[in-house]
Amino acid sequence: MVALAIPAVLNGPGEWQGAESQAQHVATIIEVSYGVLGILGAIAVILHKPWARPAILAWAVLITVTACLAPHVWGGSSIPMALLSGVLGALIATVLAMLVLPSRLNPS
Repeated sequence: MVALAIPAVLNGPGEWQGAESQAQHVATIIEVSYGVLGILGAIAVILHKPWARPAILAWAVLITVTACLAPHVWGGSSIPMALLSGVLGALIATVLAMLVLPSRLNPS
């Protein structure tokens, strides 16, 4: 998670300056947001904080939205391909979230 989060935060300012549309600005805001939440979520897990689960789940949602939105607004891919990217992003985010918080996401 942190390996995905740090570049997202560091790339934000450059992407913001290079954005040519509102959609690209929105995608950049979402990307930086998942970066910040990924770092906060990792800290919360390490410190065993009760807000770790909501932070990780919010990270998973935002990284999924980024996986869906970025290929279309930055790369010009078709909407079906962007949706496929979002589905694959959701699968990866779910697996990572389950690895980070197995007892909290799977209470059994």
